[in-house]
Amino acid sequence: MEVSVADLCFAYGRREVLNGFDCRLQPGKLTAILGINGAGKSTLLKIIACLERPRAGTVMLDDEDLAGLSPHRLARRLGYVAQHHVVPRLTVFEYLLIGRTPYRSRRYAAMDEHIVADVLADMGLTAFADRWLGELSGGELQQVVIARALVQRPRVLLLDEPTGNLDLKNQVAVMAAVRERARRDELTVAFSIHDINLAARFADRFLLLRDGRVLAAGGAEVLAAETLSRVYDVPLTVHRLDGRLLILPA
Repeated sequence: MEVSVADLCFAYGRREVLNGFDCRLQPGKLTAILGINGAGKSTLLKIIACLERPRAGTVMLDDEDLAGLSPHRLARRLGYVAQHHVVPRLTVFEYLLIGRTPYRSRRYAAMDEHIVADVLADMGLTAFADRWLGELSGGELQQVVIARALVQRPRVLLLDEPTGNLDLKNQVAVMAAVRERARRDELTVAFSIHDINLAARFADRFLLLRDGRVLAAGGAEVLAAETLSRVYDVPLTVHRLDGRLLILPA
């Protein structure tokens, strides 16, 4: 399912964040949203997730207006992972099982438990199933929260700084697992991130934000030194090493 954002405008009070914003998120692709603090990355994700209401503009999932969906129907189509999380008194397995709520009738079925176990295995978290959420490190909790979003079996997955609390090994593991899910299930994935090189490694497409607008959008060809330097207000250089892009301060 494709997400189409058109003529989006949003402000916090008098501070305009997005102005005439347009973008498309494609199924089976990972789209990295890049920009400096305050560029509107998190706000854009919240609007698509229907957590913020824009002053103007539309967000469409194929031919459906997301703003018109009930919370129940929205949860079947869209998964959202915020930067910060409330930790309830639950085990990891119980927490993930709640992600199946949009699909249950009166009680959870064996299929729901099977889906939870499948996602835990994909994310390398099976050993965490019986642990309490409160016993997890920040990085472990981040992986569990992403896993719960995948348990929803959404068509669109939105991740706000998904690797922020993770060490290098788990950054790579989590992004690899998300990319595999996107490829396998034709999942539309968008994530905000500050690590340009991690984005360059895993994303298929890029949205470069500047002053509430899309400065550039497309594949790896938009990651040009001049464009990135404008986005981040610092001179950057782009190199190719073993077939991969490496972006460094000049």
